[in-house]
Amino acid sequence: MDTRRFLALDQNCLSNLLKGDRFLVLDVKVQKKDGLITEWNDAKIRVAVGKSSARANRPMTEENYEELLEDIHSKVIASVKDVFTTLDIHEMVLSSLFKINRSVHHEYSAYRKYKAKYDEAFKRTAEQSYRIVNSGDNENANKDSTLNSTKHALIGETTMKEMMDTFELDPEWNKAVEDGYIWIHDRGSRFLKGINCDLFDMGNLIKNGFDLNGSKYFEPTTVQTVLAVIGDVTLSASAQQYGRR
Repeated sequence: MDTRRFLALDQNCLSNLLKGDRFLVLDVKVQKKDGLITEWNDAKIRVAVGKSSARANRPMTEENYEELLEDIHSKVIASVKDVFTTLDIHEMVLSSLFKINRSVHHEYSAYRKYKAKYDEAFKRTAEQSYRIVNSGDNENANKDSTLNSTKHALIGETTMKEMMDTFELDPEWNKAVEDGYIWIHDRGSRFLKGINCDLFDMGNLIKNGFDLNGSKYFEPTTVQTVLAVIGDVTLSASAQQYGRR
């Protein structure tokens, strides 16, 4: 137990102790998520809170930061711990922000949940990607998942599907899909907000010419050039939509 913490409290000089670098004599350490032990760093707290402040559009004043750090320091000194985890620090920041700036507190809390949600989504995406690489995919009989080109596309679709399910689709819809009440096909492709199963008006497109991928196409005048242009357009247009073509 570090008796210096309690000595500071007994002498009623906590506010003075917390000023400047004198706080470092407490030799407080921080254990990061990967287990690495580092020195306590007030600057990292300021940066994290500053980002939340910017997102909330509620600027923190210098007095706010001083009050925040002093409140956090008082919690550290009152504790019997010599090593604090990042989770410990987050909880102290939340508790102190609640008293100082409710808007920033809400944004800081939401961002923490968002990061946790992102971590879970990334883990699921990685697991599904490794499954596709090692075992292929049998969900779509029209795709040969033994080909690397198909695996590349499937991993992209898997990533977009996870983004759609986690951050875009209403949670009630997700629950309905998981419970088997509804089915939403091509959820990954929907993340791009593209076109599904459209009818393409080729005649109007090639009439009078058009631009495609930076190249100028003139209206074809022979059967051979018509077929060539249709082939180019079909390849490009089909790649910009999803579903059965």
